[in-house]
Amino acid sequence: MRNSEYVFYKCALGLVYITLEEVILF
Repeated sequence: MRNSEYVFYKCALGLVYITLEEVILF
C-alpha cells in the first residue's frame, strides 16, 4: 500500500468517525 493511500484512508475513517459521533450525540 502506498503511503499516500494510507493517509487518505486514515483521514476518511477519521471523518466518518466524527460524523457518527455527532449523530450519536445529537
